[in-house]
Order: sequence, then structure tokens, then C-alpha cells
Amino acid sequence: MEGQYKFDEVARSERYFTSSILYHLLVNDGFKGLKIIFINIFGEECCRNLNNDFEVVSELDPLRDGSVYQPKIKKLFKKNKRVAVPDLFLRWSDLILILEAKFFTNPKEEDLENQISLQKKAIDLVKGETAYTKCTINYALLTVLEKSENDFSDSNIILLTWDHLLEWMQISIPQSVDVSYSFSVLKKAIQRAKDELQNNTQVSYKKISSFNELLNGLPDLVEQGFIYVGFSGWEENRASISLQELKNRSHYRVSKKKWSDNWITIDRLLHRYFEVKGLL
Repeated sequence: MEGQYKFDEVARSERYFTSSILYHLLVNDGFKGLKIIFINIFGEECCRNLNNDFEVVSELDPLRDGSVYQPKIKKLFKKNKRVAVPDLFLRWSDLILILEAKFFTNPKEEDLENQISLQKKAIDLVKGETAYTKCTINYALLTVLEKSENDFSDSNIILLTWDHLLEWMQISIPQSVDVSYSFSVLKKAIQRAKDELQNNTQVSYKKISSFNELLNGLPDLVEQGFIYVGFSGWEENRASISLQELKNRSHYRVSKKKWSDNWITIDRLLHRYFEVKGLL
């Protein structure tokens, strides 16, 4: 974009779109946006007699947040640390939808599935101490580019696109000034993301099976130019990444090119490793 521009025309943070723009559409006018999403996912019959008990929580950390007030969760948090942080936790009566949203990034299906798996683990760890023991919980991926069910081993993951959500909500939500603005921001951002992602689908990388293999192979990787590491959510979660998380990742991806904001230079990963080892 050349010349003068507005910040909402170039914003790229997934948190901005989920916690600000989408959040507003969900709760506006008596939770109209949330209702229409639930009706489309759970079915109209299932939602027909639900009471007006709603809950919308962005950037939920199930263990950390609960540990402040609940002794049992505090013990779990000390043991497990931050397992996963879903972008949105949505509840209508006894129905729950947990959303993991992507916008200007297009992670591999295996990485997305692993992220959902960790979210399920985090919720399952605390569920017995929450008010949700009798709730129906579904997990969904919200992406710009459409995903295929055939690429996921877990058939229970609901696959949504931002286009789906906009189409559903535009039908039902009254077009007030604030709502129209929110839709406009999302539409323009979706088109920007599509243009970028569709031109950047051929991501090439080398797969490293473990953190130890990454450490041992560092001299050769750097010599060959593989100086970038794929790490989703690095900017948001860097300060809380533990030694266990670094060592227990299913694999690492290294590349000669920074494909998106989720690709960081190897030295940043090493710096965090030195920090959690107490070497800095």
C-alpha cells in the first residue's frame, strides 16, 4: 500500500481480529453474533430452548487463570505450566465452542491439530473443578483459507473460515454504525490475507524430529542457511515457554526463508533455551 494509510487498513495481529473486532460482533445486540454461530454449528433445534446465559472469554489460559483462586488448579499449573491458550472461549447455556483462529498465517494441518490437542488437554485438566462438567464442548479452527477434513486425523475438529462467520452474522445482526465498521474491517483484512496466503502456499522447510537433534545439528544448519525456525505464537508466548515445552515439541521446522511472522531466527530460540536453563 503506497501513500497515506490508516492503522485499521494494515493491522495484522490475530488477537486484534479475535479479541476486538470479532468479539464486538459476538456480543453486540444481545449476543446476536454468538447465537447465529451456535445455531449454524450445533443446530437450530439444539439451541431453541437455551437460556440467556452467555460467556465470551478471549485469550483464555485455563490453568494459569484458575490457579489464582483454586488450590487444586494451582497444583496442576505448577506441574503443567501453560499448556495452551485458546483464542476464544464461547458459551451459550450448556453449549461451549472453543475457537483457535488464524489470520495472516497458514500453519500446516499437523501443527493446527497439535494445537487443538493441547487445548483439549488444558480444558480436560481443569474441567472437573469448573462449572462446565455437564456442558457439551466442541473445538473449532477458524482460518482464512478453507481446510479439508481429509487432512486432519481428528474428525471432531470443526473447520470454519472467516468468510463463513461473516456470511452467517451479516444475515442476522442489525447494521448499526459500529457493526458496519467491524464488518468492513474484517472484509478488507480477509481479502488482504487471502492475497498474501494464496501467493505464499509453497512453504518449503526441513523437518527436525527433536530439540536435541536441532541443537546437535546447529553448525551444519547455519552453514547451509537454515536460520529460521517455525514457531506458532512465539511473540505472544515467548516469556512463558518452558524447557519442557521446548524439548517436548513433536518436531521443529527450519527454513532458509522467513515465510511469515511465525518464523523466527534460531538465535532467538537459543536465547530462550539459555534463559530457562538458567544460563543467562
